Amino acid sequence: MHPSTFKTFYAYVVFQGSPTRHVWDWFTTPAWRHCWVMVPVWFPSPGLMSQCFTMKIEPLTWGIDVDLWFEHPDVVAKSFYEKGATAILKVPVKIPATPSFVPRGVYSCVTVVKAMVGVRQWRVWTPKGLFGYLVRRQSAELLDVGG
Repeated sequence: MHPSTFKTFYAYVVFQGSPTRHVWDWFTTPAWRHCWVMVPVWFPSPGLMSQCFTMKIEPLTWGIDVDLWFEHPDVVAKSFYEKGATAILKVPVKIPATPSFVPRGVYSCVTVVKAMVGVRQWRVWTPKGLFGYLVRRQSAELLDVGG
């Protein structure tokens, strides 16, 4: 496929612990129990004179929390490190012009993040497993790691 047939952008995948108790706790470690995505939003469109904001897409047990922050994703990422995030990856995302079906599995934060960043690996089902996959396979730019 020609490179121009892809929509490309960067997504920031945030990994952190979770204060609530769930069935998933049996399969995860305390610092790696939740993940969600931040994506840059350019206004009016990407360019030197445009402003970059941050959209948060966070899957939760009751649904998906979407929020918009009027800061650059790098600034927001830094603030989440200060609040105790385990790791944040800057992941290059390439979405084909004609995407194909990808089986998602059971609804979880990992399946939603995999859908957002285009991970087609069904074996990845924990936040720490997703982190390892993104670092190994996607050539993700590691911003920082804790825990």
